[in-house]
This record gives sequence, C-alpha cells and structure tokens, in this order.
Amino acid sequence: MRTVYDLMVKTAHKLAGKPVKVRFKHNEGFKGLCRTDKNGLTVIDIEPNLQFWNEKEFLRVFLHEVSHALN
Repeated sequence: MRTVYDLMVKTAHKLAGKPVKVRFKHNEGFKGLCRTDKNGLTVIDIEPNLQFWNEKEFLRVFLHEVSHALN
C-alpha cells in the first residue's frame, strides 16, 4: 500500500524529470519552497498544515513547486 507522500514523491519525480525530495516543513512566509541542496538534489518544502486547511490550495502549491523543480 502506498501513502499519499509516496505518490507525491513519485509524481514530483515524473513531472520534474529528476529525483525530488518532498518535505513537509514550515518556511516562514511561504506555503511552498523549491530549492537545490548542497548535494545538488532538488528539495520541495510544503507547509505541513496546508493539507488540512485547503486541499485544492495544497495541490496547487505542490504542482507550482514541482514546476519550479522542472525548470
């Protein structure tokens, strides 16, 4: 059985065309954040509480950050 997190990682990897690490982490002032870590791995941080506040916004933010990972 797969979790929602597993599907998010697999989706991000497929859409971005490269390995992507997805984390639920608070970043002050941001709902989502995409960056490259010191090892060159693309990391997407998503506000953890967003998934409980608004599912549509959660999906929008996730896909927005994946588009950053693509570029």
